Amino acid sequence: MTEVEICNQALDKIGEEPIVSLTTPRTKREKVCARHYSVLRDAVLREHEWGFASRTVTLSPLAGVEPVGWDLAYVYPPDCLEVRRMYQESFDAENPVKYKIGANIALSSREIWTDEPDAILEYTARIVAPNMFDASFVEMLACKLASVIAIPLTQNLKLEEKWFNRYAILLAFAEKNDAKEESNAEDEVNVFLDARA
Repeated sequence: MTEVEICNQALDKIGEEPIVSLTTPRTKREKVCARHYSVLRDAVLREHEWGFASRTVTLSPLAGVEPVGWDLAYVYPPDCLEVRRMYQESFDAENPVKYKIGANIALSSREIWTDEPDAILEYTARIVAPNMFDASFVEMLACKLASVIAIPLTQNLKLEEKWFNRYAILLAFAEKNDAKEESNAEDEVNVFLDARA
């Protein structure tokens, strides 16, 4: 699976001819797809806690940074699209670690502020390689893309609505199906911590 193939699935849904390139767009179809693809990919990744996009890292505190109202500041992972949860050593759904996403204006960067030392962060990563996507994500992305490109390419409001509604239905199914790939969250954390020891 490639980015062009995903775009061609979207184009097929709205009755348009396929494209051959996103990196050197020449046709209107290629330019429209190139303009929207990466933004929509990231948006669909944020819509749901996809298993294939899950990352877990132990954070390192930033030296010399003292956020107002918090004890510690951590680097915001550069590939992070959305923080899912933060915990310390073991995941406790009843007592989640409190945190806030903030900005370091001087460094033009985002930070994670919390009072917890040795914090572990689980987040949704920006996955750009289509071979990492699962089938339901590909179909959802193609539907989302079809709904967005329908107007500039066909001026057909019904096509836009049709593929947006299909996207919403698939999102509900994805939440159910992706959960099957998850084991008990606490067991996952313990395995991760055992591997670090």
